[in-house]
Amino acid sequence: MINCGFHVKSTLYNRKWFDLHHGLKTSYWDFRTYLQNHNLELLEFIEEHTDLASNQKTIWANFEENLSRLNMKKVLSSYSDYLPSLEDDYDKRDFDSFPQIIKDRVSEILEGLEESFRQFIKSIQYSDKAHINAIKLDSKARFLQFNYTPTLENLYNVKHNQIEYIHNSVLLDDILVLGHGENPKTIIKDTWSPPSHLYGKDLDIWKMEDGMSDDYTYREGESNFHSYYIKTRKESQQIIGNKRLFFDALSGIDDIHVFGHSLSQVDLPYFKEIIKSISSNVTWTVSYYDKKDIVNFERTLNNLGVNSKQLTFIPLSELQLSKNQLFLF
Repeated sequence: MINCGFHVKSTLYNRKWFDLHHGLKTSYWDFRTYLQNHNLELLEFIEEHTDLASNQKTIWANFEENLSRLNMKKVLSSYSDYLPSLEDDYDKRDFDSFPQIIKDRVSEILEGLEESFRQFIKSIQYSDKAHINAIKLDSKARFLQFNYTPTLENLYNVKHNQIEYIHNSVLLDDILVLGHGENPKTIIKDTWSPPSHLYGKDLDIWKMEDGMSDDYTYREGESNFHSYYIKTRKESQQIIGNKRLFFDALSGIDDIHVFGHSLSQVDLPYFKEIIKSISSNVTWTVSYYDKKDIVNFERTLNNLGVNSKQLTFIPLSELQLSKNQLFLF
């Protein structure tokens, strides 16, 4: 989630920190709390079947990226009772239930995650004191908004047509984009499958003769689960293509301000596209929480093509100055 304001003189990025700074309960841990109260089954499923299940805080600290860590073997093992019984005669074995159960479960996970996250964002309340932590923003800026909330509109009276919601908004009727950045091919192993020309009785005979009937059923379940990794992936390049007009209009940018963003791998494609779209002499002001972040931030931006001489780093603690405002413009 990022807030990003573009102007000929300045550009501003704010990630999730922007909402948290104003007292909004928008962290992924807050989403966990929401699930605890509204969809406990989904919460327990995620935490029981994620590779990082031993550390809840680790799961939710980088929740989007950890969506790719849902352990397929753990999930499939949970439904092993639906695999064909070796005690039954071959012609009485149920080869369809297990793959179908996995397919249905994946659909339930995806639908539950999408709907729960939307309702979580819609439930977020702005307190009467939210404006106290307001910072000074350039009223003429354009904003590339990675957050899903209407904070810019509600607290800063930024016009809707100045904001580009890169991952959609709760104000819109579109699906909120939530996902990891892993290539599914690095997660999914090749699926065992029968020769493509076999079907009907010939396929049944092939399974029986190869002694692979039960393995085949399991593999079908694996194949059905693969759609989870594919559908939870954030298709950044497709999103960039959909926002082509916005990126093409960035050639006049002089300054970029990055506030509260972790420069995580999942969002780097957008930074790459921005850097491609702007002048090579644009200056960058980047906020950090811990001084240790500076080295990683500088290395990341260097790798994307930004010269260190163009970078200025500022601690998040300095974003709120006298009268609760930061005068950057």
